[in-house]
Amino acid sequence: MGKINFRISYLLILIFFSGNFIYSQNYTIGYDVKFRPKVEDSTKVFEKYLLNINAETKESFFKFQDLNYSDFNANIFKNSSKDIFKKYEMILYKFYSSDYLFPTKWELLKQKKEILGHKCENASISFGGREWIAWYTMEIPIQDGPYKFSGLPGLILEISSNDNDYQFFATSIEKKTDAIKPFPAIPMGNLQKEITFKENIIREPAAQYKQNLMQSNMKVSVSFNGKQSSDKEIIETINSSFLEWMEGHNNPIEKGMIWVK
Repeated sequence: MGKINFRISYLLILIFFSGNFIYSQNYTIGYDVKFRPKVEDSTKVFEKYLLNINAETKESFFKFQDLNYSDFNANIFKNSSKDIFKKYEMILYKFYSSDYLFPTKWELLKQKKEILGHKCENASISFGGREWIAWYTMEIPIQDGPYKFSGLPGLILEISSNDNDYQFFATSIEKKTDAIKPFPAIPMGNLQKEITFKENIIREPAAQYKQNLMQSNMKVSVSFNGKQSSDKEIIETINSSFLEWMEGHNNPIEKGMIWVK
């Protein structure tokens, strides 16, 4: 009888701790993103992002913390159980999505250090025309990290490009997660379709605005700083603002990609 009670007690303890372990794998990690947007300028920008992870559904969402504005302008949804990987960008005040694949060909290295109280090891990878060094912790055995980075035997808490143009630093770890809900977005498709779509936008950023005017068959006048702007002036402003932003952002995280906003 004593053995039976012991086995039942042991089983209950296992169930209790395994349940807590599953729950503890749902995380919200805060990251500082530091990057150099313009090749000819050494100035760097700091932004704050969140990585929400639900280990039970094998989903995560890396999104900017301030929904009003982000220069980095990249939000990443991963669902490893269904092989769904999407990037979300805001382009001319609308969200667009594109599909991607990440090559998880990491080289495990031997250095160790501590980050936010967790023992970490490092690894390297070639990705997006850059060489990267990542620090991950097997104390949180989730194969995920900031941006598109994933596939290591533990959560990536820090990763930097060797040229120091891009750096991601974990600043907080909470054992909870918000609901993982990607933004409603207009699909661009795969990489080639994304590039074609962006090339068309660059040719005429205000094309969608002009199309809306034609469909509504009416002229628009907007008051700004006490001055009335015609639809022609609005179109010129959209085009010039878009191209001005691009001139100051010619160093995308993945070289060869088109960085627009």
